[in-house]
Amino acid sequence: MEYSVEEAIRAQRAMREAAGLGQELFPFEAFVGITLHPTNGMGSAK
Repeated sequence: MEYSVEEAIRAQRAMREAAGLGQELFPFEAFVGITLHPTNGMGSAK
């Protein structure tokens, strides 16, 4: 069975809401670490 990204996001949001967890948030530093990771070719972490 295959699901679109949109369907997966809707399902995740529904499960988080049912569990009382609210919106999933990530600190800015975590995002920078992902986008600047040296193995993804987008830059280098400092």
